[in-house]
Amino acid sequence: WAVDLEREIFVTAIRITNRADCCWTDLANFDIRVGANLTDGGKRNSQCGPTYTDHVGGARTVTVNCGPPLLGRFVTVSITEAEGTLNFCELEVYGYHRENVFSVKAISYGTKNYTDLGRLSQLIVDDTYNETFVNWGHYVISFDMTTGQKIAQKHFDTQNDSSALTKMPVYLQNLRSEIFVFVILNRAGWKYYQTSIPVLGTLSGHSNISDQLTWGDAWTLLGYKGILPSPSWRNSVTKNTGHSPAIIEDVIPKLSVPPALPSSSIVVVDLTSSSFTIRWSRPPDIVTENELPLKYTVCVSEPGSMADGSVVNASTMVNSSLVMVNSTVSNSTLVNDSMVHDTVDKNCESVGDATSYTMTGLRPQTDYVVSVKAHSFAGFGPETAVHVATMKNDSRKIYVELVSRIGPDVSYRLDAQPYSSITVGGQQHNFVRHGFNFIVLHPKTGSQVMQRSFNTLRYPSSSTQMAEFLSTVPKPSIILMVVYHQANLDRFPENAFLSACPNAPSSYTKHESWSMICLYGFGSMPWVTSLKSDAKRGPAVIKTHILLPKDLESAPNLTSVVATSSETLKLSWTVPMTDNYTGDISYYQICYQRSSTPTDSGCSLVSAGSNLTEVEINGLLPYREYRVKIRGVVALGYGPYSDVLLQTTLEA
Repeated sequence: WAVDLEREIFVTAIRITNRADCCWTDLANFDIRVGANLTDGGKRNSQCGPTYTDHVGGARTVTVNCGPPLLGRFVTVSITEAEGTLNFCELEVYGYHRENVFSVKAISYGTKNYTDLGRLSQLIVDDTYNETFVNWGHYVISFDMTTGQKIAQKHFDTQNDSSALTKMPVYLQNLRSEIFVFVILNRAGWKYYQTSIPVLGTLSGHSNISDQLTWGDAWTLLGYKGILPSPSWRNSVTKNTGHSPAIIEDVIPKLSVPPALPSSSIVVVDLTSSSFTIRWSRPPDIVTENELPLKYTVCVSEPGSMADGSVVNASTMVNSSLVMVNSTVSNSTLVNDSMVHDTVDKNCESVGDATSYTMTGLRPQTDYVVSVKAHSFAGFGPETAVHVATMKNDSRKIYVELVSRIGPDVSYRLDAQPYSSITVGGQQHNFVRHGFNFIVLHPKTGSQVMQRSFNTLRYPSSSTQMAEFLSTVPKPSIILMVVYHQANLDRFPENAFLSACPNAPSSYTKHESWSMICLYGFGSMPWVTSLKSDAKRGPAVIKTHILLPKDLESAPNLTSVVATSSETLKLSWTVPMTDNYTGDISYYQICYQRSSTPTDSGCSLVSAGSNLTEVEINGLLPYREYRVKIRGVVALGYGPYSDVLLQTTLEA
């Protein structure tokens, strides 16, 4: 099996995942090779790691590290047996584009290699540096992280000159920043290097550097000085007499490569009348791995007004710049890996390596353009922007993302993950228990009020427990639910579930993933939804914004109450004002009572459909006066009553 990477890449590691449905034992005794051609099935190319002789196991993933990294365009997998079948699910290739790294190789030879074979230590960095070393002791050679050019080279005779005990640590301490540096021992140098061990440990990330080098030992060290937290390529290799040379062969990512792609997945996760929060993901670029940290700059402008609460994707800015118009942007404070801002007179702000940005002090119902640019040591990458319109006063919108995974989505799908998840306003909750998982939100604030999981696969009591839980959920509430892996439907409290969430599907099988957003209240909203999926289609994923609902503040206008018989009154009314926040009228509730009774004694109730503007009340007493009023009911509950009208039924 082979894959064409379409360009030369230094491959650092391969992750191979076995099948989960069958043929598990086929993936054994295989080689992985990387090279420039597919001659003879690629078997002449360099091998990445040793031959893997064990059985990988069903749905299991193994990582094969290429040490050193191998340069090539083709990656091949082949079984070493004369006969057999190669079976696996997927293969992932990790590495660097050739032009984005420095290829380095350092070789240290000890005294015995020099005396017996005439071998001299050597250092090769790309095509720009290739030298051998003649004198006794340690060589220190430093290189610029962005260009790969040599900065300085210094030799210390740590075998014969005791002044190296003072000079070498001072020299190492004074090395400039943003460099990679080699320290290579040639022939011998075990007498006068011990004072340099602390700084060498800091440069290399190795705290166990020996202070007991002896005749014939070889030693080479690759270190770094700069602001990167802990580059994985740092190393220190020591070989004792008879086992030399000591070799470090690796690739070092350049710091001179700006992000090639814009930041992705910019989402407004929280929006109010005076603030917004956005989150984004790192640019999907092979160069920007964890050891090449990126920083981000967020810019804000105010081009004009838009409809309330709208969010529109955009890709470019006018004249490639953002200009603030009668607005302010913010200073920043890092809180829980997010940037929280108060307003100041600026239009762009560096937020460091945070991937979340919150801005406050904005005007209601105002459109802002927010852009994000990633930048490395070499400069900025492309810009991505979104339009964000603040809400009207006392309004809020939150972003939710629900992912339900069943067995195939957990074990062997390309994006397989061992959990289902619910994300609210950028905060992700992962669930790893088989069955049903719930998060309950307050409908007006979006804050979490309850969270429970029920392992219906394993525990018979889970059905009763889930029904009891649903009965304790406050009304109204927003209920978010995802199924993980497998749910035993014999332990599914269908009646209790449908009572709380009428939008639940009428049929559901254990072979389906299921995500659901429901409003346990008195009506529905546009964001109420339910989604099922199966192994063929992948996880059930819901991504949406929830416009938090509001109470109905207006009452129907009860225009007339007319006696149509001795037992009947006919009501007419006009519809109360609703909007996107209240939702539509679910139904009307009519309250009537005889005028001779106290007003606080309670009344009889009659419901009328949401599509009606008149209705008759039946079963009344002849020639009696009644008080009548009406109110609308929306998703969150009851609105205010109308004014009371009095009317008397006709005589019998």
